Amino acid sequence: PTHIHPALQKWALVTQEKMASPLDFNSSYSHYWSAHSRDVLFGAHLNSLSSQFNGFSVCHPIYDDQVMNLTLEHAIYSAILSTGATATFMFLPSWNGSMITNPYSKLLTAYPHLCFNLEPI
Repeated sequence: PTHIHPALQKWALVTQEKMASPLDFNSSYSHYWSAHSRDVLFGAHLNSLSSQFNGFSVCHPIYDDQVMNLTLEHAIYSAILSTGATATFMFLPSWNGSMITNPYSKLLTAYPHLCFNLEPI
C-alpha cells in the first residue's frame, strides 16, 4: 500500500530499500538494491545480501520461501553483528492470516528479542 512507505520514512527513519528494481523502487529513498547488474545504470546498488544490512531499511523479497528465509536470516544476523542502530522492515506474506506454516516463521520465533510482527492495517 502506498501509505506504508511514507509512514516508515517519517516514523522509522527508513532511508534504504532492499531488493527493488528500477521499475518498482520507491524514488523517495536515498538508496536501493537490486539483484540485476544492469540496474546500476539507474542508481541501484547490487546484491543486498552481499553486505551487512545497516541503518534503517525496508525489504520486500520476492515471494519464494527460500529467498524470504535467506533474507530474513541475513537481516537477523546483520542486526546481531551491527555496532550501530539497525532496523529492517520486511514485507512477508501471511497466507490465510497465519505465519505458523511458513518456513521463515521459525526464525521469527527463534529471535523474539529481534523480530516483531507488525500486523497489516
